[in-house]
Order: sequence, then structure tokens, then C-alpha cells
Amino acid sequence: MVRRLLHLPISLLAVSAVVFFAVRLIPGDPIGIAAETVRDPAEIARIRHAFGLDRSLLEQYVSFLVGSVHGDFGRSYFSNAPVAGQLWARLPATIELAFAAMVVGLAVGLLMGLLPSLRPNSWLDTATQAVGLTGVSVPPFVLGLVFIAIFSVWLRWLPVGGQFDSSQVLGPPGGRPMSDAIIFLDARNLIVALRHLALPALTLGLFIAAFIARITRVTVLEAMRQNYVQTAHAKGLPARTVLLRHTLPNALPPIVTVTGLQFGSLLGGAVIVETVFSWPGLGKLLIDAINMRDYPQVAASVLLLATIYAIVNLVVDLLYQRVDPRIRVGDPR
Repeated sequence: MVRRLLHLPISLLAVSAVVFFAVRLIPGDPIGIAAETVRDPAEIARIRHAFGLDRSLLEQYVSFLVGSVHGDFGRSYFSNAPVAGQLWARLPATIELAFAAMVVGLAVGLLMGLLPSLRPNSWLDTATQAVGLTGVSVPPFVLGLVFIAIFSVWLRWLPVGGQFDSSQVLGPPGGRPMSDAIIFLDARNLIVALRHLALPALTLGLFIAAFIARITRVTVLEAMRQNYVQTAHAKGLPARTVLLRHTLPNALPPIVTVTGLQFGSLLGGAVIVETVFSWPGLGKLLIDAINMRDYPQVAASVLLLATIYAIVNLVVDLLYQRVDPRIRVGDPR
């Protein structure tokens, strides 16, 4: 584990270098886009100097690293606001979406994986495998557009996008309308927030549910073939007891690993889904920054997402050791 902790800053350093230099390969001058109404070359040169773009790339990168260590990612080229402030303002919306999607993914994925494993090769098993394969194959943004067409345009049950209605006064975009509604016991705003969260959470949740269902089915079926499970059946224990006490606990390690990795991938998938549903989180902020060539915003957003992903993987390792202590034996970490 100590070795993993030492690898974390090295990985983040590599990510920062790749993103910092790769984003500058995008065609277009960010200052030219941000100050499109400015025609005076001297004024443009002054703006470039103010943002440090007249320095060499290496100097800019070193300055970005030093600032990042202190939580200062510079200022946005377009809003001239601190990048760190915009990140923290949008982060709650992304975390809210990720947790809601994980709840959907776990509920649907475990159900689709456990029920067919009790009756392998039945019609239910075949149907769930087909649904799981479809869920893995269909990109989240396509599924999101289908959901919008059905539930928003055709049935008019749910809103097309956004985090809350314009009539709500719950703070800036990317805030916490759901938690605010819970804290202030506002049932009306809570329902509105849940309606806006439903489609993006369902889109991301069903995508990861397919992976969880497939690994759950495989690991549970493998565990059911073990001798201790056969012995439990021979003792006359109910099938439900055998599943919950003997089969599922021994099938948990791979499920925990896949679930943790899928939670990390939710942050990457949210980049596109947030754009489709106009969800004001980090993903939409990142896409807007790329379109506007806002270098500090792009680099800081990707670095933050990579940090969260790395921390999630570290937590998964710790959970893996809790559910399967055998892996600690001989582990040099």
C-alpha cells in the first residue's frame, strides 16, 4: 500500500504533463478567441503577458505545477475568475450524479447478476445476458438521447436537462439543490431535483449496471460450483441462506473491484452525459473549456478528475483487502 501511495504523485505528474502539452496542440489561439473584439496588437500582447503565454512552454508548465501544489490553478482566460473556484463550484454536481448513478448501477447490476445465477441457462439468464450485452455496447450518450426522446419529448414525464428549474433559488449552477432541499426539508424542491437527476443518473447507472451484472453472474456461478456450497446444499439449508451466507461473500472481491473501477469511470463518462443533459458539473465545464481553448481550466479539470480516479482505486484496494484478507499474505505493500 505504501508503494501505491508513492506511485500516486508520479501518476498525477504524468497526467499533468500529458494534458498540459497536449491541449496546446489544439488549433486556435485562446487569447484570440477570448478577446475576439480586441483589434489592437498591443492590447492583445498585454493580455498574453498577463496570462503568461509569452513565456516558454516549460516555464508555463513549471509555474502550473508550483501553483497546483498550492491549490492555485491560475485564472480562466474567459471569465478571469480563479480556476480553483470554478472547479469546487462544479464538483458537487458531478459527485451527486456519480453517487446516484452508482446506486442505480448497483441495484440493477446485482439484481441482473444474482437472479439469473440461481437458474443458469434459463430464459431469464438468456434475457439478462442479452440486456447486459446491449448495455455494454450502447454508448451512454446514445442511451441518454433515447431517454430524452422517450421520457422528455414523447411522454413529457421528466425535464430535458439542467439541475433544477429556473424558478428555484438554490444557489449557482453546479450547486447542491438536492442536499439544500433535504437540509431545509423542502419536499417540493427535492422532488424537482430528483426529476432532473433521474435521466442522467439512469443513463450512467444502466451503463455500469451491465458490467456489474456480467461479473456478478460469472463469480456467483463459479462460487456455486465450490465444494463448500455443495455441502451447504447437502445439509438442507435454504437456497437463499446458501446464496447470502456462503456464495455471495466469496464472490464479493471481483464484484468490489469492478464496482470501484466503474465508479471511477463514472467521472469520465459523466463528461459526455453532463453535456447531453446540460448538467452543470465538471464534465460540462471541461467540454466548454476545450471548446474555448481555456488551457488552465482544461488542465485543472483533468488533473482533478485523475486525482479522484486514483483515490477511488486506492480505496478499492483497501476494500479488497477487507473482503478478502488472503491477499495480504505475501503482499510487499
